[in-house]
Amino acid sequence: MSLRIIGYGAYNLCFDKLWGKGPNDSGPDFFQFIRNGKWPINAVKVICFRKSMIEGLPPRRAIPLFNSQKKLNPDFLTNLDQMVGRAADLGFWVQICIFSFQSVALSSDPSKWEFPENVPAELDPTKLGTNNCDRLRKFFGTKDETTFKATKMLAAQIAWAVRWRTNIIWEMGNEVRIQGCDANTAKDATCDIVAWYDAMWDRVFGLIEPDQAPHTMSTGVENEQVLWTTQRPFNGCANETYGADPYDFHADQWNYAGDYAAGMDAAVQRMQNYGSPRELTINDDGAKPDSLRTARLQAWAGAAFQRKLWYLSKQQYPPGQLFDLDALNALKKANDAHPLT
Repeated sequence: MSLRIIGYGAYNLCFDKLWGKGPNDSGPDFFQFIRNGKWPINAVKVICFRKSMIEGLPPRRAIPLFNSQKKLNPDFLTNLDQMVGRAADLGFWVQICIFSFQSVALSSDPSKWEFPENVPAELDPTKLGTNNCDRLRKFFGTKDETTFKATKMLAAQIAWAVRWRTNIIWEMGNEVRIQGCDANTAKDATCDIVAWYDAMWDRVFGLIEPDQAPHTMSTGVENEQVLWTTQRPFNGCANETYGADPYDFHADQWNYAGDYAAGMDAAVQRMQNYGSPRELTINDDGAKPDSLRTARLQAWAGAAFQRKLWYLSKQQYPPGQLFDLDALNALKKANDAHPLT
């Protein structure tokens, strides 16, 4: 894929029947607003297995993943397909992330839980164990037959709904990892993530247009090598790994020492060592607000573009909050300063 991807992440846009129009249900949608402002954004990331209203989407506009009968909501699938079509019409890629670590790992505060409304029992994190170790192993693994079957089915149904769309970058899971286990259990469970990921991608890839199927997976420092190193066995993991097309490195994987430029160079080198060279995405996880935030965002994106890398930023959007114009302008300035050649 010889192009530059610049993403403005609106994770819950797939649940919004108005696709990011203003709080009063008026004005341009997410994609038209970006185009009207002539910002160079050409990608958005959405997460399907997530609470629909967690980012301020009002109930009147929300189309959750599951309906009141705890079945996959056909209206959600229709909205997702039409949203991807709308994105294509205005020159956007959509990174469809099916699952998310944050929707399975539960905090001690139930108000912060991110799993979907009306979730069926076989996918309900509260029913998969009393701690995050058990929940994550069962959900992102192959050994609990009931949950494994349910995750494969959900992935297949989502893929089938958008099977003809050619502007999708697939992501099986956002930051999928195992936490809360003892060392031996964590090692076995992390190896099983590889088998889980391969099974998910097999189901999706078998249903979509094969020539238009880039896929990625975001993860963290602790299991980056396990998921992407092609030489097996690796650290005791014998399962084959598919790797990915655009690798998606979140902040701690390229800015872990506070030196983002050197960190990006190191990330590129690691990526090349894992197997055949691929695209690399620098994901800022949403630059934290402070007085230097805009300059920092522009510097990070500029460093990525200087290295011919992709860049994804997670920022606010309607109807929950207005667009972050400072972030959009910072990305434009970085892009203009480092034109793609």
